[in-house]
Amino acid sequence: MTTIDDYQIGRYLGRGKYGLVYLARENKSGLVVALKVLYKQFILKERCEGQLRRELEIHTNLRHPNITRLYTWFQDATRIFLVLEYCSGGELYSYLTQFTRLPVRVVSKITHDVLAALQFAHKKSILHRDIKLENVLCSYSPELIESLKLKLSTNSLTDSQGPETPENLLQFTFKLSDFGWSVHHPGVAQKSVFNQSRRKTQCGTLDYLPPQLVLGQPYHSGCDIWSLGVMCYELIAGQPPFYHETLETTKANIAAVKFSYPEGMPDVAKDFIKKCLVKDQDKRATADELTKHQFVKLWESQ
Repeated sequence: MTTIDDYQIGRYLGRGKYGLVYLARENKSGLVVALKVLYKQFILKERCEGQLRRELEIHTNLRHPNITRLYTWFQDATRIFLVLEYCSGGELYSYLTQFTRLPVRVVSKITHDVLAALQFAHKKSILHRDIKLENVLCSYSPELIESLKLKLSTNSLTDSQGPETPENLLQFTFKLSDFGWSVHHPGVAQKSVFNQSRRKTQCGTLDYLPPQLVLGQPYHSGCDIWSLGVMCYELIAGQPPFYHETLETTKANIAAVKFSYPEGMPDVAKDFIKKCLVKDQDKRATADELTKHQFVKLWESQ
């Protein structure tokens, strides 16, 4: 039976919704992982046992190059440990903060990778429901990590070896992570499926919500496509399309699909975003359709 003694614990990486994340190495294989530590007392207090169980069931069975791996999980009397793929480049959000906005070719690569993950998940009738910059992780190749002799006690690769220019982000593979809000639903997910406490605990996700969730209507996999369009826009423009200082105006903008494209945004990017940000979710492009769009191929052609 797996225990915490099977791992060498390294430095602190960050805080998740329900716990802390550390760099770790499995003693037997030498595999470097991200170890998420969840405290049972907090899980019970927040009444999210069912949500955690669903995340474990869904994420464990998702194996795709653009989805972070959940290798395994185990527990002791007070904690639950999730053994996750370590993405040494960190969160995509940190690079938008660093560079303010990203080149269209780089955004094409990011969109290509996240879309591939969504296409895979949607074919398995899985909705992610929390697409945002913080949930897209950047991964160097295993060969590069080995060549840099990654050690548990050192800073992350992004501290010393991270991209100095936004164009260098093309060296990453981008991976969808955090399936804490995901759900397996073969049909249309009803409002009751969506945990309404989310808006109380994660106000920042409002910018990514589609009209259906803002208006309390039934929704399906199109919710992820809408969020992908918002993310694509934000990476190019530097801020979300429906952003306003007040929550109510932001909601109104989303419900009315009221936004404008920044000057200089290429037509191919506008067209991709337009196909994602369609109010009627049944007329919104699907992941399968969007994989054929010229925008997601742009990064390969230059």
